[in-house]
Amino acid sequence: MLSSNFVSFAHDFLLSFQPLRCNAEELLVIPFSQLADVATEVAKDVEHVTTVFIHHTMRCGSTLLVKALQASGEMHTISESDVFTSFSRFALQKDTSEDDKEMLLDVIKHTNTLFNYTLLQNDPSKTITCYKMRGQVGPIADVLQTALPEVKNIFLYRDVAGFVDSNNHLMAEGRFWKYWLQTALKRDVKYVENISDIVFPDPRNDPVFTSIPVTHGTVWFFTCIWLMLMKKANDLTKEDPHRCFHAILRYDELCMYKEDMILKVLNILGIECRDKDAKQKIREVFGVDSQEGHRLSSRGPSGGGSWVGDWEMGIVLKVIEQTNMEINQPGFVLNGTLTQI
Repeated sequence: MLSSNFVSFAHDFLLSFQPLRCNAEELLVIPFSQLADVATEVAKDVEHVTTVFIHHTMRCGSTLLVKALQASGEMHTISESDVFTSFSRFALQKDTSEDDKEMLLDVIKHTNTLFNYTLLQNDPSKTITCYKMRGQVGPIADVLQTALPEVKNIFLYRDVAGFVDSNNHLMAEGRFWKYWLQTALKRDVKYVENISDIVFPDPRNDPVFTSIPVTHGTVWFFTCIWLMLMKKANDLTKEDPHRCFHAILRYDELCMYKEDMILKVLNILGIECRDKDAKQKIREVFGVDSQEGHRLSSRGPSGGGSWVGDWEMGIVLKVIEQTNMEINQPGFVLNGTLTQI
């Protein structure tokens, strides 16, 4: 019998498919009681498929990374499936029973099998599937690894100043005057209060963060988010960097080495490019805004340039100092990071 928690999860799980249902030409519905049987039926057809998960801290070039990997011509890619976000929401509940946890692992495994099967039908020549997760899924990277131990995992991150700056550019639509007014009038505090798509433990409800004597606007909020994501990644890498993640890289090196970094990551994952023009195709991805036209693009009329000054860094350093999460500096480098190629 399903617990009330799992019934709630199943409801959220189905809602995550709503955008697809609105645009689908054909819809296949599998009763939950038959999910395992259906997945088992097609499991042998996808046992040769390699699955890659991209975890990240958000606003760190993950869209650029997945497009560059896709340009290699070797893989199917799916970006930010809400199904995995539903898994994260359920897994991070405090009152989850052991039976529910075991059932979640099974659902993750079956979902991956069916996703891979569907993608393989679209193009059987591509036997690698790459899933770029939402940042909110990072806190359950180890749970996904437990359910799918054969998956290859990538972790991408950036320093806190770049993370905060990118989010502020997004909030102000790339207009510095708008950002200046919002922070000067503390309108960014209201902006933070209205953010609703947080799945992992919310810093707005955590005394560790709410007790910090700084303005609880976007700089405080996004520093807290970065810290929580980095703490989880650090916990998974500080003793053995490859216990969970096969390749760990930063936004700075991704932009510096471009196609050479992508080829390095592919080599680490054991993926060989068959297309002789793959390097050139990957290089071309770095010549355009990977999020151009998307609502998450942070570019605006004011152009580039960092908005993180002394005031912002004062808040960042205060948060890092008071939380004492082992992430002891703004440019913290995770163990095992590819800092050169």
